[in-house]
Amino acid sequence: AGAFQVKVPPGKCVVEVRKGYEYAVTRRVFDVKKKEVLEATVYVSRWVDMAKRGWYSGDTHIHFDRTGTNDDTLLSLTSAKDLRYAFILSMNSDGYDKGEEFESWHQAKGLGEKSIYRKGPYRISSGQEYRAWDFGHVTIVMGDDYVPGVGRIEDANLGPSLGVIADQAHRLRGFIGLNHGGYHRQEADSLALEGKMDFLELLQFGAYRYLGLEGWYDFLNIGTRWPIVGASDFPYTRELGDNITYVYSEKEPTVRRFMELIARGESFVTSGPMLFVKVNGKRPGEFISLEKKQETTLNVEVEVLSPRYPVRYADVIRDGRVVTRKFAPEGRAQWNFTDRVSLDQSGWIAVRAYGDAGTESHTNPVYVYMAGKLPFDDDAAGQILARLEGSIWEIPNREVQERLKKIKRSLELYRHKGQSDGLALPAVPK
Repeated sequence: AGAFQVKVPPGKCVVEVRKGYEYAVTRRVFDVKKKEVLEATVYVSRWVDMAKRGWYSGDTHIHFDRTGTNDDTLLSLTSAKDLRYAFILSMNSDGYDKGEEFESWHQAKGLGEKSIYRKGPYRISSGQEYRAWDFGHVTIVMGDDYVPGVGRIEDANLGPSLGVIADQAHRLRGFIGLNHGGYHRQEADSLALEGKMDFLELLQFGAYRYLGLEGWYDFLNIGTRWPIVGASDFPYTRELGDNITYVYSEKEPTVRRFMELIARGESFVTSGPMLFVKVNGKRPGEFISLEKKQETTLNVEVEVLSPRYPVRYADVIRDGRVVTRKFAPEGRAQWNFTDRVSLDQSGWIAVRAYGDAGTESHTNPVYVYMAGKLPFDDDAAGQILARLEGSIWEIPNREVQERLKKIKRSLELYRHKGQSDGLALPAVPK
């Protein structure tokens, strides 16, 4: 509930009231006469309660100045978009000085646990976006302080590697993710292979950025578990909370628990459609382990709800390839179907539902392991190696070049001899 006033010119006036993706849009039309004051009460109605189904919304990339006295205003904005977990980031310019000289979007409440402010189901907390233009941008949240870097430096391209920044973030109890899909010819591929990033910010501006889905699938297809998030990067986007992430939790998570679930990939990303998927009863981020390598058929249950943004396609994806596609040329507000997907080796299954004009949703994978083996696809390894070669040529920093060359040699060894030394591949769960 709330109230506002707005001045408009005489004539027809259209008012739309929105509250995130779980509420219907209310539209009212008024004929306003000169100097007339109209009063109206507009109601919004919820069409789905995601929290009651165990799903909680969040945006991990928002920029606001947090002054120490404007928390109620900021929470009003994020709750108006129905963002239960909103992460507000500072941002450095070309240089870096641990949140001081080169920082914009200041966070007066500090970072991490001490910065959390809550009203009802809605929370805000502060983090940082660390940026080095030659290497990439990263989001760091729930850390106890700013990462130290190498101290004050006027050009972050002089180092250190984002891998070093990641180690610092983790020592500060923080979570770190690679922003904007990783950008081309930077550190994205090496950071993923070294296991330095907790998540990949991929769905943004209504699209899958830079690495894209194909680049992300490459990493899944060589055995990494690198979950994606949707995040808005407001105010550099079309609107606050236009791309977000839902995590699954049996009870309302704390802010730290929300990020733990992000890092485990128990989530889906969306710009509107709600996407519920189970594979043999397992949700995104969970595992299916089979003792033997054998032909196996799995049941995939899919439910899509999207009354505001019709969905034209619903794809079941196995190891980066569409194995089933449902299509409705006019778009549909709801899909319910069960599919049977066969595998004869370790792999993964995910679902994507999408339409026109940036209507997107994608689950993180359900992972399938056979005979204790990780999946491996030679073509995917070749694509990653080619991107690493491009980054080695593009990045001028010698220290980072050597780091890239080392991880490239490790992937080549894994590709040809199966030796994983130097690669941060996950253990196969039993």
